[in-house]
Amino acid sequence: MRPHPRNPGMPCIGPRHPAAGPPAIVRGVEDALAESESERQTDHTRIEVRGELDLDTIHVLAEALTAADGPVVIDLHRVTFADCTLVHALLGALPHHELTLTDRVPTQVHRLLDATGTRHRFTFFPAA
Repeated sequence: MRPHPRNPGMPCIGPRHPAAGPPAIVRGVEDALAESESERQTDHTRIEVRGELDLDTIHVLAEALTAADGPVVIDLHRVTFADCTLVHALLGALPHHELTLTDRVPTQVHRLLDATGTRHRFTFFPAA
């Protein structure tokens, strides 16, 4: 596992290059670097995340999690890059929310959760 280019203490999981697309898109939140889609369902808030999640962009997911009430379902299937900042944001939300990830998690995110020993902390369920 190679170190993260801007934070050598964190592992870098997955490809990261200019052709990878825009950083962290969490649809709905207005931000110059990212956007997020937070949608209140009848019994939970659904957050869909796209793009790259790293130290520069994780604030968008963190803000969406802070704004959510009650249980939260996070769809990460369009994440193209993630480092330990994603794990930190998800773990930070656990005390405040019943957090569930859809089962459409990219392989590189599964590897990140395995590498950090945190996969067991999350509940996965089939995406709609």
